[in-house]
Amino acid sequence: MAHPTVVRVRAPSGLVRLNVNPTDTVTSLFEKVGTATNEGNPFSLSLRGPAGFKDLSIWNKDHKLSECGLKQGEMLYMTVKSTGVIEEPQDAIDDVDKKIERMDGMVTRKRDAFMCQNCDDTRRCIHCTPLHPFDPEVLNKRDPPIKFMSFHTYIRKLSVKGQHINLQDLNCTVNKNCKSCPGWPKGSCTSCIPSTVILKRQPFRHVDNLNFASGKVFNSFLDGWRKSGGLQRAGFMYGRYEFYDFVPLGIKATVEAIYEPPQVGAIDGLELQDDENAKLVDKIAAALGLQKVGWVYTDLEQDGDIGEGANIRHKRFMSDTTTIFAAGEILHAALLQADHPNRIAKKYSSSSKYGSKFVTCVVSGDKDHNITPTAFQATNDGVALAKAGFLAPSTRESNKMYVRPSTKELYVPEILYEHTNEYGLNVKSPAAPEFPSDYLHVQLEASFAKDETQTIGDAQYSFSIENRENMGEVQDLSALDKHFNSAALKDKSLLEKLSDLHVLYFLATNNIVNLGDEMDFMLEVIKKKDKDAMEVWSHSSPRFTTLMMLMAETRPDMSGAPGRSAGTKVRTGGWACPACTFLNESGATRCSVCETPR
Repeated sequence: MAHPTVVRVRAPSGLVRLNVNPTDTVTSLFEKVGTATNEGNPFSLSLRGPAGFKDLSIWNKDHKLSECGLKQGEMLYMTVKSTGVIEEPQDAIDDVDKKIERMDGMVTRKRDAFMCQNCDDTRRCIHCTPLHPFDPEVLNKRDPPIKFMSFHTYIRKLSVKGQHINLQDLNCTVNKNCKSCPGWPKGSCTSCIPSTVILKRQPFRHVDNLNFASGKVFNSFLDGWRKSGGLQRAGFMYGRYEFYDFVPLGIKATVEAIYEPPQVGAIDGLELQDDENAKLVDKIAAALGLQKVGWVYTDLEQDGDIGEGANIRHKRFMSDTTTIFAAGEILHAALLQADHPNRIAKKYSSSSKYGSKFVTCVVSGDKDHNITPTAFQATNDGVALAKAGFLAPSTRESNKMYVRPSTKELYVPEILYEHTNEYGLNVKSPAAPEFPSDYLHVQLEASFAKDETQTIGDAQYSFSIENRENMGEVQDLSALDKHFNSAALKDKSLLEKLSDLHVLYFLATNNIVNLGDEMDFMLEVIKKKDKDAMEVWSHSSPRFTTLMMLMAETRPDMSGAPGRSAGTKVRTGGWACPACTFLNESGATRCSVCETPR
């Protein structure tokens, strides 16, 4: 009689041990695993061997386990297969992630003239064999050297090591619904109390570069600071994530427009206010193929002692190694990142979420007293700690983070941070009461596109920016008319005039003529860049035609009096259509535009 064999199963819920008989079939094994893990969804089992992971489903379901080569104490890895509804988050994976996933990722090297004389395209030696993207030689030989590897390079590194990848964001909160004890604060046990948190330098970053597709987008945002008399400004950056070839398997966030939400600026800070149109802006951007990639804010101060020209105070960016981000900035960035999770493939995370691509950009003065953007992200552990409410900015040093003590309402686990002491040894020290905030962020480059093209946030910027009424910028029909007839756009097509996020925001929010569902068609045409379709739609849409007629009414006449275009006959009477607001002649019984009865 064959003796039972113990196998271990690494499931999403934890480690499970099972007793199986060598005479059991593969089908029997799957049934036992499903019962032990209480998993109702379909799943697969993999066995790790010298050549990597091998799916047990390749064997016949009637095969005996003794024929499959299962040994005593063998580790099986369980992957849950989602149904159609659960698989839905997969659709939210960014296109750039899908593109990089299909790449080989190996970094080619040139053949050495002396050492590689016998090498060709089919034969390689140790001097010209392609290297993995995470190889130190690849990272250190770049100019400048790559300090943080890309996220996909980090995944490749884990895969090559043969590890079973199941990336999960840090969960450091107490389980208040514990079934083994009364629950915190009445009681605690190992089932509900989180483990000790050990902070290390995060070796990777989700985004490697922040790129402004047009300098006009950036300068238009800075105009808000200039026009306000030095009050700080903030805005949300919309664009797309693209492949970044400077870093192996890298990703860059390309900014095409900046939306400025309601805010109250000050000389030394700002306060964002509730924005009832935030979701509307997201929908407009999504219809154009864009998404919110981050936020940007100014920290600018003029230095009058320098004189003319570059006169921005240099107060934070000392060098690449001593860039200072205040603890409060890191916490705010972490909370924003928590609201914008990064979707990844199910095979890398059972939750299909890990980290965030949301980028924070700070605009301040450099050592040459010029305005310079720089960008960073909070680390994944930093996001988890900030979301749990364990941290607060230090009141003594701006680059130190304070760890809150545990209370009856908040349980804070022990937090340690790993560093090198004065003897060159790696040690772990308590983070409480304060620890360096450098453990909670990674820096990335900010740059401008070499070949600038017109973006959806750049139609020469002749139109007013939203939420700048206190600076004298008002979004109304008069501003729209000046935009359409500006020197830069006067001879351009209607498509180019409308290809501006700020114009589209006004058209979607104005209370003069509601375009309604016609906005959807207009956004689709702008996304496709179809000039002819835009011209046909503009002449066939009664609402848009009415809007253009009312816009023309705002032009001043030849004498300079506002309210009508030059040579326009002044109407002494009339009635406004209740449907489209068009001003009709007093004797008309129906609207001349939409034919609505008077």
